[in-house]
Amino acid sequence: MDWILTVIGVVAAAVVVSFWGWLAVQVISQGRQIIELQVKVKAQGSICRERLEWLRNLDGKLDKVSDDTAAIRVALGESPHT
Repeated sequence: MDWILTVIGVVAAAVVVSFWGWLAVQVISQGRQIIELQVKVKAQGSICRERLEWLRNLDGKLDKVSDDTAAIRVALGESPHT
């Protein structure tokens, strides 16, 4: 009878240790996934900053083209806002 209780105790201990081991692996996996997500978010932020800078540069270039076009129209004797 004592050996049955011993076997049950060993099996119960194995189940508990296995559960805690599985839980530790899951926590580590989640931590890795969070780090990967943070890297992706930072990379996306960098891409967004680069695109915003490109759009601002493009806006400046379009303003210059508009000003130059108006100056050419004035030089040709036309209204600059036609």
